[in-house]
Amino acid sequence: MDAVEAIFEAAGQLIDTQGLTKLTIARIAEVAGYGPATVYDYFPTKKAVLIAMARRELERTCQSIEAAILSSDSSDDTVVSQSAIRAMIGGFGGRQRLRGVLLGAMIAEGHGAELAEPVEKIVEMLAVRRRRIDGADLDRLKPEQLYVLTRALVGVIRAWAMEGAEQVSGEALEIELTQMAHSYVQHCLTNGMASS
Repeated sequence: MDAVEAIFEAAGQLIDTQGLTKLTIARIAEVAGYGPATVYDYFPTKKAVLIAMARRELERTCQSIEAAILSSDSSDDTVVSQSAIRAMIGGFGGRQRLRGVLLGAMIAEGHGAELAEPVEKIVEMLAVRRRRIDGADLDRLKPEQLYVLTRALVGVIRAWAMEGAEQVSGEALEIELTQMAHSYVQHCLTNGMASS
């Protein structure tokens, strides 16, 4: 394991077991098996560690979404969308306390817009896929419609990840979000609300 991975894993363990308030560069270094100077070589603050961890998780989530869409052999857009949303929920799920802290750090440091990247990737890949399969054109959605769609999905998944999944299972969440997204897109495309 390289130093950055060790730092990330140490920070994750500390957040899971002790919470954010007790997280310090010194504690991260101790758990990672390095001196504080080594951690500072990579990250100037604990906030920088959290942002880097969150960005890595977003990148992994985007890769999972891409793999889910590309590996699907279904011609049913709903099935493919649900697989992509499942991958996104998986990226935000697990280690609930850690995910909540990472999401909170992104928002607190003004990087909240980056959280929409996985959803934007879903929409972009589905648009390409639908044009290829049935000629449907998701590019006809107006920028404000795409904004509403992506932020609605991100907002619900973010709330689910930060509040815990006690009220709604990941499986139920993916079904509901898939239905919501498809209903909204169909409404925009069939009611003349999309751009020509």
